[in-house]
Amino acid sequence: MARAIGNARQDRRDAAGNRNAKGNTSRGAADHIVGVMGELAFAKVANRYPSGLFLDKDEDDDVGGIQVRTRRKHYMDLYLWKTDPTDAFYALMTGEGPRFNFQGFIHGSKAAVPEYWTKGKVGGFPRVDCFVIPHSALSKLGILPVGLPS
Repeated sequence: MARAIGNARQDRRDAAGNRNAKGNTSRGAADHIVGVMGELAFAKVANRYPSGLFLDKDEDDDVGGIQVRTRRKHYMDLYLWKTDPTDAFYALMTGEGPRFNFQGFIHGSKAAVPEYWTKGKVGGFPRVDCFVIPHSALSKLGILPVGLPS
């Protein structure tokens, strides 16, 4: 299922001419497939419906009102881009299928702050300008943010 949805997301982005962070029009569906797997893993952990699975990431929340970001390595931090809404919750899942770890969540208003802003290199390789939120800033308490409907 993750492969089919990931490929569909990539096809949609290619057809729209969307570019990735490095300016390329296509980098393949592998990242989308891992992203879908992370969303499914988070849905299971949070006991929520994966509401945005069939839509592109820019169109809807991923899982029950929460944006899910998936990184392949467990030490990797959460990234928020300049265009990400600050009125949303973001959860970080790390790993590759079938094993993922829930690292925590944060509200965009607490993530998009100067303290986490970076330019240029992140983790030893060049990245575009973004907010880099370390694991230590993520909350795991109660798993779900207070005030969201279940």
